[in-house]
Amino acid sequence: GHRVRIMDGVQASPIAGVTLQTAQLNGITIRYASAGDAASPLVVLCHGWPESWYSWRHQLVALAGAGFYAIAPDMRGFGGTDAPKDPALYDHFKHISGDILALMAHVGHGTAAIVGHDWGAAVAWNLAVMRPDKFPKVCAMSVPRALRTPFTVATLKKQFNWKAGAPRADNFFYMLYHNEIDPKTGNLVAAQEYSKHPREFFERMMGTSESPEWQEKHTNAPKVGQFDARDAGGFMDRMRTLKDPRVVAPWLSNEDLDYYANEYSANGFAGGLNYYRCMDHTVESGKDYLSKPITQPALFIGGTRDMVTVMFGGVENVNSVMAAAVPNCSMKWLECGHWIQNEKSAEVNSALIAFLKGGSAKL
Repeated sequence: GHRVRIMDGVQASPIAGVTLQTAQLNGITIRYASAGDAASPLVVLCHGWPESWYSWRHQLVALAGAGFYAIAPDMRGFGGTDAPKDPALYDHFKHISGDILALMAHVGHGTAAIVGHDWGAAVAWNLAVMRPDKFPKVCAMSVPRALRTPFTVATLKKQFNWKAGAPRADNFFYMLYHNEIDPKTGNLVAAQEYSKHPREFFERMMGTSESPEWQEKHTNAPKVGQFDARDAGGFMDRMRTLKDPRVVAPWLSNEDLDYYANEYSANGFAGGLNYYRCMDHTVESGKDYLSKPITQPALFIGGTRDMVTVMFGGVENVNSVMAAAVPNCSMKWLECGHWIQNEKSAEVNSALIAFLKGGSAKL
């Protein structure tokens, strides 16, 4: 049976029915949220950037109510989980996988459905292809899987015309921005920018169905003619030229934004940015897996207005790359932006629960 060890550091959570606890696993402290009966089938929820276990608040409660044991860690680098400084320690195949497998063992489960959004979606795809024995079902939101050379810093630099030592004259792209080090301080430029105004950062990043907007909209900055140029400023500078989302979206309360901002005020932004700095390590470690189709039952939930959908060439393009990369995947499209599981929580919950309960694959 599933005997759960006594866990250290049980904390109250702001969501009724959800408990927070910490455990020493895979060489780091991991904080995770849980809901439901620990003997029920396990669902692991992996959040993305710039988020927290809190992004799954609606799903944790719904999954517990539907008879699952749901756990949502603060992923390595975020919130109450440790944030190692070395970006190589964020490799999906070597380190993030170890965190998730150790957490499953800690709560007494050998298998789980893995669910992810944003970077968590990439983690879910990568763990599903690496360990089909551990993950009989996979659900990803926002970020599709394609059987092509994944993003690396080098391919992005080529695409956005970045030259060594002179990024400020080149084109802005947020993934490259997240790799920039300030030569004066030795710190990440983006972390410095975001930490100056954490609450405003979350308002602009999550405040509307369109946020964060695809950067083709970031044109004609007040002071610089060509706003795609890196020297027109950072990501926050760009977001400030767009619609001001001080009146936040109906699915996001001021308390929600406070929770995100407080999590980052305590622990900083550098840890989460390491996912962008580790892309090349993950691609190298995953070379045997990234070109292999995922064959287990899968569900993809995409937002038609999501910036990531635009990056992947639109809905039809995503459908065609996914047919090859994840042949047993049901595709569900919702009329929404990037923050799918919050903006469309009821639709996501019902699709996810139907997927987890359906079919013959046993959790």
